[in-house]
Amino acid sequence: MHLYQDLSLSEIASLMNVSRQAAYDTIHRCEAILENYEQKLKAMERDKLIKVSLQDIMDDVESLKADFQIKKISGTEEKIKKLLEY
Repeated sequence: MHLYQDLSLSEIASLMNVSRQAAYDTIHRCEAILENYEQKLKAMERDKLIKVSLQDIMDDVESLKADFQIKKISGTEEKIKKLLEY
Protein backbone atom coordinates (compact mmCIF):
# COMPACT_ATOMS: atom_id res chain seq x y z
CA MET A 1 0.00 0.00 0.00
CA HIS A 2 2.78 2.37 0.97
CA LEU A 3 4.73 1.86 -2.26
CA TYR A 4 2.19 0.66 -4.81
CA GLN A 5 -0.75 2.88 -3.91
CA ASP A 6 1.40 5.78 -2.67
CA LEU A 7 -0.46 5.98 0.64
CA SER A 8 0.98 7.76 3.64
CA LEU A 9 1.50 5.93 6.92
CA SER A 10 -1.45 7.82 8.39
CA GLU A 11 -3.70 6.70 5.53
CA ILE A 12 -2.59 3.08 5.92
CA ALA A 13 -3.12 3.24 9.67
CA SER A 14 -6.61 4.61 9.18
CA LEU A 15 -7.53 1.92 6.64
CA MET A 16 -6.17 -0.88 8.83
CA ASN A 17 -7.52 0.53 12.12
CA VAL A 18 -4.08 0.65 13.74
CA SER A 19 -1.81 3.42 14.94
CA ARG A 20 0.57 5.20 12.60
CA GLN A 21 3.47 3.72 14.58
CA ALA A 22 2.07 0.19 14.13
CA ALA A 23 1.85 0.75 10.37
CA TYR A 24 5.43 2.06 10.33
CA ASP A 25 6.76 -0.83 12.41
CA THR A 26 4.99 -3.42 10.27
CA ILE A 27 6.30 -1.95 7.02
CA HIS A 28 9.87 -1.86 8.29
CA ARG A 29 9.67 -5.34 9.82
CA CYS A 30 8.39 -6.69 6.47
CA GLU A 31 11.16 -4.91 4.58
CA ALA A 32 13.75 -6.56 6.85
CA ILE A 33 12.16 -9.98 6.33
CA LEU A 34 12.13 -9.50 2.54
CA GLU A 35 15.76 -8.38 2.51
CA ASN A 36 16.68 -11.47 4.55
CA TYR A 37 14.85 -13.71 2.05
CA GLU A 38 16.64 -12.00 -0.81
CA GLN A 39 20.04 -12.61 0.82
CA LYS A 40 19.22 -16.30 1.18
CA LEU A 41 17.47 -16.87 -2.15
CA LYS A 42 19.48 -14.42 -4.28
CA ALA A 43 16.49 -14.08 -6.61
CA MET A 44 17.42 -10.63 -7.88
CA GLU A 45 21.03 -11.69 -8.46
CA ARG A 46 19.86 -14.79 -10.35
CA ASP A 47 17.42 -12.72 -12.41
CA LYS A 48 20.18 -10.30 -13.36
CA LEU A 49 22.49 -13.18 -14.32
CA ILE A 50 19.78 -14.74 -16.47
CA LYS A 51 19.11 -11.44 -18.26
CA VAL A 52 22.82 -10.90 -18.95
CA SER A 53 23.20 -14.49 -20.16
CA LEU A 54 20.18 -14.22 -22.43
CA GLN A 55 21.54 -11.01 -23.91
CA ASP A 56 24.88 -12.75 -24.53
CA ILE A 57 23.03 -15.56 -26.28
CA MET A 58 21.09 -13.10 -28.41
CA ASP A 59 24.33 -11.36 -29.37
CA ASP A 60 25.83 -14.72 -30.33
CA VAL A 61 22.79 -15.61 -32.40
CA GLU A 62 23.02 -12.33 -34.29
CA SER A 63 26.70 -12.97 -34.93
CA LEU A 64 25.98 -16.50 -36.13
CA LYS A 65 23.37 -15.24 -38.54
CA ALA A 66 26.01 -13.13 -40.26
CA ASP A 67 28.86 -15.65 -40.18
CA PHE A 68 28.41 -19.34 -39.33
CA GLN A 69 31.01 -20.23 -36.67
CA ILE A 70 31.35 -23.54 -34.80
CA LYS A 71 33.28 -21.97 -31.91
CA LYS A 72 30.47 -19.47 -31.27
CA ILE A 73 27.88 -22.24 -31.35
CA SER A 74 29.81 -24.17 -28.67
CA GLY A 75 30.04 -21.06 -26.49
CA THR A 76 26.32 -20.44 -26.87
CA GLU A 77 25.60 -24.04 -25.97
CA GLU A 78 27.58 -23.64 -22.72
CA LYS A 79 25.68 -20.46 -21.85
CA ILE A 80 22.37 -22.23 -22.34
CA LYS A 81 23.54 -25.14 -20.16
CA LYS A 82 24.41 -22.68 -17.36
CA LEU A 83 20.94 -21.16 -17.53
CA LEU A 84 19.36 -24.61 -17.42
CA GLU A 85 21.22 -25.38 -14.18
CA TYR A 86 19.09 -22.78 -12.37
